[in-house]
Amino acid sequence: MALELSLEGQPGAAAAVPPFDPEGDGISRLDAATVQEADAGGPALSRIIFGDAPAPEVARQWRMQGFTLADVDVSDAPGVTPFGAGLAQINGGPCAVLAAAQAFMLRRLLFSGDDPAGPPMPLPTWLDEAAAGGGSLLPSETEAGEALLRGLADALVACATTPSAAAMAAAGGGATLAPTPCQVVLAVPTAAMLEESWMQDERGANPELLGALVAHAARPTTWHATLEALRARRHGLASPLGALGFLVSALLTRGVGRFSEERDDPSQPLLDPQFGHCSQEVLNLLLLGVGVSNVFDGSRDLGGGFMLRGVPLRPPVGLLSELEALRYLQVGSFFKQPVHPIWVVASESHYSILFALTTRVQAVGARAALEERLLAAFSELDQEGNGFVSGEHLGTLVAALPQWQAPPLDKLRTQLDPEGTSLILWDHFQRIMMPLHPEAATLPAESAAPAASLELYHYNGLGARGHENKRALRKLLVEPAKRPVGPAPQGLASIIATRWKDALVTHEGPPPSIN
Repeated sequence: MALELSLEGQPGAAAAVPPFDPEGDGISRLDAATVQEADAGGPALSRIIFGDAPAPEVARQWRMQGFTLADVDVSDAPGVTPFGAGLAQINGGPCAVLAAAQAFMLRRLLFSGDDPAGPPMPLPTWLDEAAAGGGSLLPSETEAGEALLRGLADALVACATTPSAAAMAAAGGGATLAPTPCQVVLAVPTAAMLEESWMQDERGANPELLGALVAHAARPTTWHATLEALRARRHGLASPLGALGFLVSALLTRGVGRFSEERDDPSQPLLDPQFGHCSQEVLNLLLLGVGVSNVFDGSRDLGGGFMLRGVPLRPPVGLLSELEALRYLQVGSFFKQPVHPIWVVASESHYSILFALTTRVQAVGARAALEERLLAAFSELDQEGNGFVSGEHLGTLVAALPQWQAPPLDKLRTQLDPEGTSLILWDHFQRIMMPLHPEAATLPAESAAPAASLELYHYNGLGARGHENKRALRKLLVEPAKRPVGPAPQGLASIIATRWKDALVTHEGPPPSIN
């Protein structure tokens, strides 16, 4: 279902026309000199994205994926909720771009406010009906399409204006930095470009295609101008080049040089050369506006000038990962506790979406989020998971938790190790440190009573034969701390349990697919 949107009555339609407008459509464009100097056109950009020798299937996948709405499932299959705002993924590969777009689209549909980091506010009648048990989430096609355009504008403006990862790490988590000037590069193809026969050839050389996208890129300088540029190129977004064009837009908007500096290893291509999956840096760039390589909170200095950079700030939408359920990594509290209750769900090979209709789900587990941050710092020194660390590391441990108002080290050491064993036990550390965080006094006493049940929704936009429920919205009942003793949960339930500890997850019908 292609997105057909009217320009009439839309906010921002009267935005000022930028000064350099050679095509007379209100959108400023990059000139040839800027393109040549950007180190992002043609072969250079192709190597950064695809590497030197990508599999032919990878290029094909990325030339067949646009932003289109999936058909509404009206099959009455068990556990399926009719959903009018799901993006359709055709093949594997571009799932990170589609998932990020879906997350920001849902943020616009479910919560109002032009500021992506602003306070959540529930929106319109169809949402009220759904929240009251109406059984469907059916915005109009126009509403869904407009939410997509605004969500994409949010993501691109964040890429343009978010301070560098290095600047945020140097300033510390509590500092407020002035954003960089807004300079969006929109490399989604124009309607005229789509008419060119070579643009429609799936076998066309990537350097030629990328060079053309850059040469015809728009350059809006405000959020409203970015929205208008996206609206003007909505046919390009819905075209088979939509996802690739948006990936190029995010990369060039951030700036190839700045993006490379934020990555742990800029020598690696952004797409897996065999399967076409996006790197973690690409997903982080789309969700955070910063191209960091990791999912933990903040940065970790490994010494010798080598810094691992993670999530620098609380994002508008979050991320949960199956790799955490498998104990390969730990997602930080910033991604687990985003501003809005929307999460990209990362399996080992795919991305899907988890969300709630109310911010009430965020209140549940706030204390647990602080405990996770304590545990993350403690685990850095307790690599083997013994449940204790040497007392000589107490200074390092406290330094890793600057938001905690710890007493002088000697006093804290006496509280943590009154018997002088030179060991700091995790249980003692957690009990002593929790009340020392400024937010601890305002948190609900979650252990005093069973946590409330939560309603969540899961959507996987990748269609596949033999998986009727894959491209469908599934409603879940999540009961934190209610999972009975027994086998560990699998699939989506195991991922949800990384956010809501020991959660019992129930649903109608077969288990939702995360692959």
